Amino acid sequence: MNTIKTTLTVLSVFSYCIAFAQTHSVQIAVYQKPVASNFFQSAGLSQTVYFHLDRNSFYRYYLGPFQSLEEAEQISMDLKDKGFEYAKIAEPKEVNKYCGIKELSELKKAPKLEIPIEELLASVNFDSGQSDLNQDSKAVLSKVAFQLKRYPKLNLELAGHCDSKGNPAFNVVLSKRRIRSCRNYLVRHGIAIHRLKTVAYGESKPIAINKSADGTESKRGMAYNRRVVMTLMEGDEYLVDGNLERFRLPTQLVFNSNNSPEQTIHVQLKK
Repeated sequence: MNTIKTTLTVLSVFSYCIAFAQTHSVQIAVYQKPVASNFFQSAGLSQTVYFHLDRNSFYRYYLGPFQSLEEAEQISMDLKDKGFEYAKIAEPKEVNKYCGIKELSELKKAPKLEIPIEELLASVNFDSGQSDLNQDSKAVLSKVAFQLKRYPKLNLELAGHCDSKGNPAFNVVLSKRRIRSCRNYLVRHGIAIHRLKTVAYGESKPIAINKSADGTESKRGMAYNRRVVMTLMEGDEYLVDGNLERFRLPTQLVFNSNNSPEQTIHVQLKK
């Protein structure tokens, strides 16, 4: 009897390994908050995206299955080119460890949201040193106001940012002015002020490089940093991960400590 049990166990493990060996999946990214499939579409992915809430309450997103390892590796490289820098081959043991699943078919399709991703996490940009809204900004704010009216239980966080030009203290004040311009517009369009949470970061949270590799100012990067980011919330919970705004930037402009070590030190010293 023990011999039969041992044989069955070995066969079960063998079958499990074969099931994963026949196909391969690619992990796109891991987020603390759920992400809708239309976000990945806006990032240039045409394939169906699958997800699983892992044992640590993180959302893991996958593409697949792919019949060959070579195809999966190519997909992983393509994802990195699109800005998903942590994309990788999803090893069967790792998927089972974190998600507790034995078959790729157990992954669920990423849900679609009725609210477009660009309105769940919207942003408006400003000219250097300015806090006035242009017509493009007003159009974005009007869409956000529409969603807030459509879903009266949702709130909104407005986070103000600046580039690295000028005095750090002034940049905090300037980011507050930018927030105020957006908040006033929303209030004038029927949104109760108690639904609007505000936070001013000044220049301390760039998403794009302020300086190019040669040390000169990156005008395109600085333009991305002059922004107010608006994130829809349910109570105190964000509906999307705020880090997703980075994927809207050209890869070469995205700020991180690896491509901008001097800027990282500069930001830390100015805090």
